[in-house]
Amino acid sequence: MFAAVLATSVSAEVITVCASGCQHTSINAAIREAESGDVIQLAAEIYREGSVIDPGGKSITIRGEVDEAGDPVSILDGAGTHRVLQCVSGESKATTFENLLIRGGRATNGGGMFNQQSSPTLRGCVVTKNAGVGRGGGIYNQKASSPALVRVRFVGNRASSGGGMYNFEGSSPSLVDCVFDRNAGALVGGGMTNWTECSPILTRCRFIRNRCDQSPGGGGGAMYNIYLSNPRLTDCGFTGNVATNGGAIYTIGGTLIMADCRFEENVAGVCGGVQTLEAEVVATRCTFSKNSSEEPGAAFRTKDGSLVLTECGFDGNVPTAIAMNIDATLQITNETLLNGDLDRDGDFDEADVRLAMAKFGLEAVTSEPDSVTDQDGP
Repeated sequence: MFAAVLATSVSAEVITVCASGCQHTSINAAIREAESGDVIQLAAEIYREGSVIDPGGKSITIRGEVDEAGDPVSILDGAGTHRVLQCVSGESKATTFENLLIRGGRATNGGGMFNQQSSPTLRGCVVTKNAGVGRGGGIYNQKASSPALVRVRFVGNRASSGGGMYNFEGSSPSLVDCVFDRNAGALVGGGMTNWTECSPILTRCRFIRNRCDQSPGGGGGAMYNIYLSNPRLTDCGFTGNVATNGGAIYTIGGTLIMADCRFEENVAGVCGGVQTLEAEVVATRCTFSKNSSEEPGAAFRTKDGSLVLTECGFDGNVPTAIAMNIDATLQITNETLLNGDLDRDGDFDEADVRLAMAKFGLEAVTSEPDSVTDQDGP
C-alpha cells in the first residue's frame, strides 16, 4: 500500500501558470495538460481567461497564493461577462480549488461558480462581487451537487434568489468556518437559498448583513428554505441581516435543526429572527438578542408548525419574542405544552401563550402571522 501511495505522489506534477516565466499563461491550457493528482499552481496575479474555467472531471487541484494575512491573492476575474468556474462532469471532493479569489462572474445561474451533479472541494477561497441574473450569485449547486467548503467567504454577491449560494434539487453542501457577508437576494435568500430537498450542514458559519428586502412576499435575509429542505446548523451566528420576512431565516416546510447558534440584531417587517410556515424547528442552546420587527414575534414567528426550544435564551427582542397561530405547537426545555392549552379552558388562545412565556421570562402574542405565505418564487 505504501508503494502505491508513493507512486501516486511521485507521478503527480505541479504545473505553473502566470503571465510570464511559467509553463502556461492560461489556466484552461494547464487543465488540458493536467492528469489526475496534478496541482495547477497560480501566481499572485489577476487571471482573465475570457471564458469559464472547467476542470473537465479531472481530480486536480487549482491552487493560488496567499498574502501574509492568509488572504488569497490569485484572482480569477470574470470581468462581468461570463461565469468564472464550473464543475459539470461529475467532479468529486478530489477536485479542489484552494486559495482563490473568485470575482466578477456573471451568468443566469451561478455567476461565480456552477456545479451540476458534481461535488468539488473549495478551501480558503473568497467568492466576491459575482452576479446571478436568476439564482446563485456566488455559487449555484443543482442535481445533488454537494461540494465541501472550508473557510470560504462570500462577500457582496447578488442574485434574485440566493445571493451568496443557491442549492437546488437535493444539493446538500457541507460548510465549515464559512462567512456570508453583505450578499443580496432581490426576492428570497440574501445569503443562501435551499430549494427542494436540500439539506446543507453548516458548522461555525456566520451570516452578517445579508439582505432580502425588495419583495413584499419574499424573505430570508440570511437563509431561505423551501420544499422539504432540512438545514442543520451548529455554532452558527446571524447578525444584522435584513429582510421583508424572516430577517435571519425564512423556512417553508421541512425541518430546521439548530444547536448553539446566535441571532443578534436581525431586522424584518415580519420577524427579525426565524419565521416559519408548516415547518418543524428544533433549537438547542440558541440565543436570540435584540432582533426586531414591525409585528409581534421578533425572535420566532410560527404558523402551522412546531417549535421545540431547549435551553434557549431571549433578550431584548422587540416588540415581543415569539408569535404563533392556533395550529402551531410549542415545546420549551423538554416540557411539552400539548396543543398550547395551559389554562385547560378547551382552546388555545393568547392567555395560554402568555402563561408559557411568563414561565421563562418572555413575552409572546398569538396574532395570526398572515404575512407568512407560500411562495412560488424563483
